[in-house]
Amino acid sequence: MSANTTRGGANWIAVSVTASSAADAAALADAVAYAMMDQNAADIDQLIAPTREYLQNELTRINTEIATVQANLAKVPPSPLTSPATTAEQTHLTLLQSEYGSTYDKLQALATEQQRLSGSLTLVQTASPPVKPIDPDPLRYLAIALVAGLCIGLAAVVLLDRFDDRLFETEALSQAAGTRLVIAVSHKDALTARAEPYALARANLLAQHPHMRKLLVVAASRRDLVRPIAAGLGLAGVKAGQKVLVVDADANTYVMQQQHGMNGSRMTIVSAPPDPDVRIANEAAGQEDDKYDLTIMSAPSPDRDSTAVSLARTVDLAIVVATAKTTRSSDVRRTAEALRLAGIQVVASIFATDAAKEAPAEPETPAKEVYEVAANQYRLPTWRGPTGS
Repeated sequence: MSANTTRGGANWIAVSVTASSAADAAALADAVAYAMMDQNAADIDQLIAPTREYLQNELTRINTEIATVQANLAKVPPSPLTSPATTAEQTHLTLLQSEYGSTYDKLQALATEQQRLSGSLTLVQTASPPVKPIDPDPLRYLAIALVAGLCIGLAAVVLLDRFDDRLFETEALSQAAGTRLVIAVSHKDALTARAEPYALARANLLAQHPHMRKLLVVAASRRDLVRPIAAGLGLAGVKAGQKVLVVDADANTYVMQQQHGMNGSRMTIVSAPPDPDVRIANEAAGQEDDKYDLTIMSAPSPDRDSTAVSLARTVDLAIVVATAKTTRSSDVRRTAEALRLAGIQVVASIFATDAAKEAPAEPETPAKEVYEVAANQYRLPTWRGPTGS
């Protein structure tokens, strides 16, 4: 309501009030100032009242005694000689008059002090209506909102960074999967001329495991697609002159594809729906050892389907596939641990830098050098092209 300040050795009281309009605020400030002055005068009067009352009573008493002495002296008959009694009365009267004067002076001094104390609180300047309201203050609110927004934004970034365990770098994938070999590839390069990342991945795997014949490619989570990765690795083997069999254990229909390369190399892709007995994958992996140099089997994440775990005794090595900005470290950790508990050696990780899209519907006319046929659940016959080759 009020604030005390000191200016030039004098104490100042500034009155600040809040009202719905400027005129009401000024009137209320003046009313508060006058009320404070009246209250100050009343407090001083209450403080001095006991002393003033005492001095007034003393004056009344002395005045009464003076009147009594003067009445006694008036009864004494005139005489050339003053009797001792008369002299005593006159002396007493002089003392009373002197005491009266002293008490009266004290009463006057007390009144002067009261006026001085009452005048110590005066109204120096009346309140003037303010030119602008104190509230709302758009600039102040804007500054507070900006600061609060920055703080909330920084806190949100820190929290998101703390709890968001998605993979953004190959180092994070290496730590999550527990593999020292991590290769970044693109789904778009799987079946194009740019197959260098897949050739590099195959070369690294062969360098560390020269007797590798059966490779399992497993998705780290439900959001990862391994079909393009397996096809890219198979194409890299074909370009290196190998005969490659790619088994896709997460297809919608039973289909077999073939793609021929140079010097007798070829890639056969067998697509089959998830099978609880894993018969298609086991038959393809077990019966084709003498026909293919490399067998690559792709399987969904173990928390989605048990195919990967069921192939533990069939494959030699396994790699885990994760997608940048999509796969979480916890999913990679869980998949790698499940494979190792099943007895599968996880030797590498593939870091897909882009999200794969589901394959489009099959065209009516097969592409050149690709031969397709619907396969029976127990037997996968091949169909040769028009040339009979």
